[in-house]
Amino acid sequence: MRTLRLLVPALIAVIIPSAAFAEDVNSIFAKMDKVTNGYTDLMMSIHMTVVDVNGASKTYDYDIFQKGQKRLIRFLSGELRGMATLVSSPSEVYAYLPAQRKIRRVAAHKMGQSLAGSDMTNDDMAFASWVEAYTPTLESEDASNWYIMARAKGQAPYPMARITITKDGYQPIEYRFMNAQGQVVKIFSNTNMRDWGGYFRAQTVTVTTVATGHKTVLELRAFKINQGYSDSMFTRRELEWGR
Repeated sequence: MRTLRLLVPALIAVIIPSAAFAEDVNSIFAKMDKVTNGYTDLMMSIHMTVVDVNGASKTYDYDIFQKGQKRLIRFLSGELRGMATLVSSPSEVYAYLPAQRKIRRVAAHKMGQSLAGSDMTNDDMAFASWVEAYTPTLESEDASNWYIMARAKGQAPYPMARITITKDGYQPIEYRFMNAQGQVVKIFSNTNMRDWGGYFRAQTVTVTTVATGHKTVLELRAFKINQGYSDSMFTRRELEWGR
């Protein structure tokens, strides 16, 4: 009888497929989004290198402040020095132009345009939540990663994305954005994971436009969370007067 009691759990483990114990894809997706954006607020200092297909490059520095889905981006160097962008929502973006001393709303048809010749667009800058923008489907997995297809369900920068998420920390180490035909148009590769005071995040993000091979490298130089930023920081008044 004792032998039978020991055998039953083992037999059940064999009979029930391992998929029954697999983590739900919505849970994986939500945890990945929390790792990426799940803070009361955050601040990042970015060194951006724009690499042309002929090897020529130029650099810019900027800071990003974020609270919820709102973002304030201030450019600190190059010809963009003094320029600032306020993301009130993914569909409501304002730009402060220091040469004109004016704030302009970015028109919807310009959201997909290149920012300073880089592979980043205003759509990319405004994107702040995977869960809000996409519905996930688990395509496959291996010992190290989950491979998820995400399809837009609302305001999203691209119709689809194929995401590689690590099992040891829910980190999105690569996402391939696609057009409506399923063709990959842009690749984000996240490398050099670093511990930023107990929070892990990629130090280097390489953005590649597939059609041209043009690249932009984003180097994270500072990362702070939960700094207590007030809502007034993310207003049009602050966009102009906080320069």
